[in-house]
Amino acid sequence: MDTSKPTDRLRNVKKVMIYGAQAIAFGVYSALKEVWGIETICFVVTRKEDNPAFIENIPVICITECHEDKKTLILIATPEPYHQQIANTLDELGYTNYLPVDSPVEYELMSQYFRKGTQFKLLEDLPLCESCPEMNSFPDIIVLMVKSHADKPLKRSHFLNDWIIPIQAGAALTDIRIADCTDYTGENISLKNANYSELTATYWAWKNLKCEYKGIFHYRRIIEMGQTEILRMQSNHVDVVLPLPFVCYPDTRGQYGRYIAENDIQVAFHILQDMEPRYFDVLRSILGDKYLYNYNILIARARVFDEYSQWLFPLLAAIEHYYTSRGISRRDRYLGYIGEILTAVYFLCNFNQLNIVHGQKTWLV
Repeated sequence: MDTSKPTDRLRNVKKVMIYGAQAIAFGVYSALKEVWGIETICFVVTRKEDNPAFIENIPVICITECHEDKKTLILIATPEPYHQQIANTLDELGYTNYLPVDSPVEYELMSQYFRKGTQFKLLEDLPLCESCPEMNSFPDIIVLMVKSHADKPLKRSHFLNDWIIPIQAGAALTDIRIADCTDYTGENISLKNANYSELTATYWAWKNLKCEYKGIFHYRRIIEMGQTEILRMQSNHVDVVLPLPFVCYPDTRGQYGRYIAENDIQVAFHILQDMEPRYFDVLRSILGDKYLYNYNILIARARVFDEYSQWLFPLLAAIEHYYTSRGISRRDRYLGYIGEILTAVYFLCNFNQLNIVHGQKTWLV
């Protein structure tokens, strides 16, 4: 039986190229440099538009203009939905020595990086206390997997635990039904889904779910959590499980600045300063750092989930009011994107007050 791992191919490798030039690529580069002692010759991309020219003085090169040895190992460090297309391009250009950094490979690399001298704890490193009283019963947990009638179909089916419940977000905006649970019952903001995106499901969970632990996944992004991980979370009194943060270059603005307009950022920060000055006071140090939570996915104790939601949604409502009061109508997910920054701000600001641990983010493709 073959017990080798994809990362075994990194053994005895001294130099690589990295395909990609954004957060995943910079994280992989950082892990290779800090943990493995592997040099990155260059970053290669399909197009140079919207990518930096250099990353830490290492050039970013269009793959069609690359003249490096075609035997050099290339790590494909982009979101997984693009891996096959990139692999096809590399094959056509004669580069056959490549390693797709899929979710397990990314987690293996990044978990080693975060174990080495950072404050970000891993769920899998916590002890499993089999004698703890909490181990006598499985916790009451509900994680909502957010789906939309407009989602692109996944290429393959995936097993989901029975405590993961699909919820249709934006159900108020269509007669099509794709899930038994919708965000259009009880107290809800389903009609605002075009701007709040998956956060209409987060709001619904806050207002309508009564359970011990609450969580939000996406139809194609989850945190790997089986029964053992849930019991480990419970027995160690974990408050929140988040995906490992991105490692951003040159700081977090290199990530959120790609998908949030500068005016939206300024409006959000002004409102944060007005409504939550304590958080605004530490905002610059957080966003000037290189670590940023993304995706609006998490599992938390119900009390923590509700406190986070009670903090988040008044801010988003105020940002929304800023535009609607000026007669500006939008349908571009801007509040969902801003919510990602605010979620990062909330948990990074409360990092020392909450027992926060991190799990493997997995793309479902």
